[in-house]
Amino acid sequence: MKNYIPQFKTDEQAIENLNSLAFETVRADVPELLEWVQDLHWDSAHGVAEYLVPHVHEIQKELLNILKANDEIWKLNIIRALIAKSPNKLGPELMSIIRRIADHPTKAEKEEDVDVAARKIIYK
Repeated sequence: MKNYIPQFKTDEQAIENLNSLAFETVRADVPELLEWVQDLHWDSAHGVAEYLVPHVHEIQKELLNILKANDEIWKLNIIRALIAKSPNKLGPELMSIIRRIADHPTKAEKEEDVDVAARKIIYK
């Protein structure tokens, strides 16, 4: 068991362990860590998101997979908790999908305000 991957919604010890590690150490587990950002009502979600924000550029592939999927709440949380807070310039493919969501959202993306979050990034 990897003690830096939360096991429950308020797993503060896992977040503390995560924060003590270099990104390269946890890189292979990014998909599993991103699952914790599905629901920002979970305390562990915020800790994982804060840890990953500086690495948005490095995890663009994983973020693209989420943004291309059909889980609008997860998309919204990824945009708000990671992409919008990233200190780094976003890559062209990630910017392209954010622009698509902002300008041509699906019905489901509109219903969950994913397009509003995307527009805040594109037109800030």
